[in-house]
Amino acid sequence: MSESPWLSVVSPVYQAANCLEEFAARLTAVLSGITESYEVILVDDGSFDGSWEEIRSIAGRRSHVRGLRLSRNFGQHLAIAAGLAASRGEWVVVMDCDLQDSPDLIPDLLVKAEEGHDIVMTVRGTRFASLFRKAASRMFYRLARLLSAPHVTPNANTLSLINRKVVVAYLRTFDRYSPFPFVLNWLGFRATRMEIDHAQRVAGKSSYTLGKLFRFAIDAMVSQSTRLLHISTVAGLLFSVMSFVNILYLIHLKLTRSILPGWASVMALLWLVGGAVLFSLGVIGLYLTRLFEQTRNRPPFIVSDSTTDDAPPAVSRTLQERTFPKETAGASREASPG
Repeated sequence: MSESPWLSVVSPVYQAANCLEEFAARLTAVLSGITESYEVILVDDGSFDGSWEEIRSIAGRRSHVRGLRLSRNFGQHLAIAAGLAASRGEWVVVMDCDLQDSPDLIPDLLVKAEEGHDIVMTVRGTRFASLFRKAASRMFYRLARLLSAPHVTPNANTLSLINRKVVVAYLRTFDRYSPFPFVLNWLGFRATRMEIDHAQRVAGKSSYTLGKLFRFAIDAMVSQSTRLLHISTVAGLLFSVMSFVNILYLIHLKLTRSILPGWASVMALLWLVGGAVLFSLGVIGLYLTRLFEQTRNRPPFIVSDSTTDDAPPAVSRTLQERTFPKETAGASREASPG
């Protein structure tokens, strides 16, 4: 494990103690058939179901497995960033540990990369989810494409393959609010997509509640674009025009006929304008909140424990300082899957 491996697999773990052993076994079987130079990094994102103890047990029995434990639940995409910061492979696979994406797909990702791609992303074809979740997902991606296109791929999946220079670029342009697939799209590079089918979870259930999904959607859309600000500006302009037209109409009525007291329409218009003002202030507040969080310069995650001694430091001012203090993006290594 002293030399840099050719292939790394990064997997965020949250409340997944019951499926980690099977995940590690299937992953090891696939990777050992590809190369002997590989590592598996399991990042415990503040689980409280015994996931960390299971990771330590697996790492003790499988020399290729490394474990990181975050000090609390930072979220899936920050756990991915922590794993990428600790990864050393020329190529890195990012995947969830619930086995909805089969490790058997990794050779297919490498075949795609051999065609000359730096990034191989996957999109979900069929998936096991409730009708509500499917409808909500379709609505989210439509809104996200409207507000932040072209950096959004419908049904984008976590499972992906990236080379070392993409890892370096990702960590240098890291945004704690941006979903991992969105950032990959934004980075550019030579990318391709592969459609896959989701399987059923081996154990447990998704940790994304309705509230978490709503917050995730807001963060994803606000972090990718300023179009919401533009929309609120246009909405404010339209309501200003409507108010001016209404004033002219009231002047006309005053000059041509008597006006009865109690104008329900005027009150309705006031409520409408007030709602538009509050909406605009809310949008501005979302952006200011994220600006405040970024300028506080806190580390995006904190590593509290590791199964090895070469984990990234637990605390630093920024992710970039911790991972690449002296390198430049242009100095990153070129890699090929062959």
